[in-house]
Amino acid sequence: MKKNTWINLFIMIFILTPFMASAASERGIVKIRSQLDGSTLQKQYSSGVNHALVIGIDKYKSHPNLKTAVNDAEAVCELLEKMYFFRKENIVPLKNRQATKSRIMKELRDLVKRRVKKGDNVFIYYAGHGWFDETFDIGYWVTSEATKDPVTFLENNAIYRSIAALDKKGIQHVFLVSDSCFSGSFNKEHRAVKTDIDDRYFREKYGKPSRNILTSGGMEPVADGGKEGHSIFAYYFLKTLKENRFPYLSGKQLGVAVEAMVTRNSNQTPISKFIHGVGDEDGQFFFINKKSKPGNEAEPVEPNTFSLPGEIDVSFDDIIKNAEIRRKAEEKWGIWQESMGKKFLQVQKIDSDRHVKPKQKEVAWKRFLAAVASDNQFSEKDDEMRSYSKSRISHWEKIKLKKKRKPKPVSVSYSGAKSKEIDRDGRFIAYENGTVLDTETRLMWAAEDNGKDINWKNAKRYCENYQGGGYTDWRLPTINELRGLYDENKGYGISCYGSYKIHLTKLISLTCCCPWSSETSGSSAAFFYFRYGGELQNAQSYSGTYRVLPVRAGN
Repeated sequence: MKKNTWINLFIMIFILTPFMASAASERGIVKIRSQLDGSTLQKQYSSGVNHALVIGIDKYKSHPNLKTAVNDAEAVCELLEKMYFFRKENIVPLKNRQATKSRIMKELRDLVKRRVKKGDNVFIYYAGHGWFDETFDIGYWVTSEATKDPVTFLENNAIYRSIAALDKKGIQHVFLVSDSCFSGSFNKEHRAVKTDIDDRYFREKYGKPSRNILTSGGMEPVADGGKEGHSIFAYYFLKTLKENRFPYLSGKQLGVAVEAMVTRNSNQTPISKFIHGVGDEDGQFFFINKKSKPGNEAEPVEPNTFSLPGEIDVSFDDIIKNAEIRRKAEEKWGIWQESMGKKFLQVQKIDSDRHVKPKQKEVAWKRFLAAVASDNQFSEKDDEMRSYSKSRISHWEKIKLKKKRKPKPVSVSYSGAKSKEIDRDGRFIAYENGTVLDTETRLMWAAEDNGKDINWKNAKRYCENYQGGGYTDWRLPTINELRGLYDENKGYGISCYGSYKIHLTKLISLTCCCPWSSETSGSSAAFFYFRYGGELQNAQSYSGTYRVLPVRAGN
């Protein structure tokens, strides 16, 4: 996201302040009308003590480490204590080594047996790896000490049973937030969200038990990296709560606001639902703001302007007051973004064509970069395309320079096929026919992956039909073969479900983090994570973030 003041202002007005006039969500306008301050509400209507269990795991024993989970958890703890009615002694943080399967269950058991009383409220936040077992239709949290065996993971059903036990204790509200891959496996039922609320609605819903959940995504991987040291989900979750100037904010309103911004700025879709079968009576969890003042008028915002594609500037006052102008702005930028997306795919095809010269590929990307120069204020996809275009321009410029320094490329023959050498990177040699030879292992790799999300079955078929370099004996690599490509001292940036760096030779182009391997276990298959290094498994039917990188024997 750009740092321009007006863009930050735009985000604040339309999305991240759910009590303002509008939020750019398909579910409608988010409003709160209140004449009371948070302290008065807490005294008059509080159903009990607020408890929080906040879990963040960056460091794993047998799984790739994460970068933002602990920072997310620490920020959540600080915000609950500073701005909302959570006392420090009632907030339990578990970070890294503390967040084992047994310790999490111990804290949940302690909540049920000793700490909570009838009428209390419980907030649970988890940031870390998640996993889904397609065979048994079960989701898991991957705790810090977990091995590769799913038996060592913390089953979602264990969390579900803990909430059922809290229900038996007469807990008023439970709000579970899960920022992990496949966290949508918690969700079973859906109910419409009312986003325009007032004090009467607050009293009605706060007085009824609730069991709600907000997940960072559905049944797909979610991004670790995001903004300002937080995951993309955590960034907007925290920002929405921080910028809340009103006395209360429901968990469901929070979900609407977070979903709107996360879906705009990533390929994941947060889900806000109730938890089925554990005592939900159509109530709502509310964050009561102890710093709020009476009244429902937001602070005035200075008018600013932004441009519509090919039209004159429009003021923020017009946008705020005129829903038709807002709709027109979003529609025009949406059409522009779709058009740029099609051009982007065309240039990607040129980039992957081994018959097109590096110079021509460089020119194609430069022309596209000029075409996508306009700034879409409603999305970050154009930013991602510009960033990717610059990386490809740099890539082909380097190859062009390398070729100039090698006027007499070596002609090498493997398995009877000949091709000219075009580049070297340590032990790796790139050839004009779109192959890369590892001179240590004598393996020959495709210079590029397949370029789009793919499940394991189709990845295997892709290799069987692949004829890169004129060869027909390509196959899926083993985990050890993929691990042999990982080099933490090398790498390049990519944009796929977030922007980050992957670590391997620059001569092999991966468009996302995780190529499939040939190794399977039941309905799961192993893949290698080139962002941090390490082997993971997922259901063979899933495709998000996964690629195929064919390999063959080089001699």
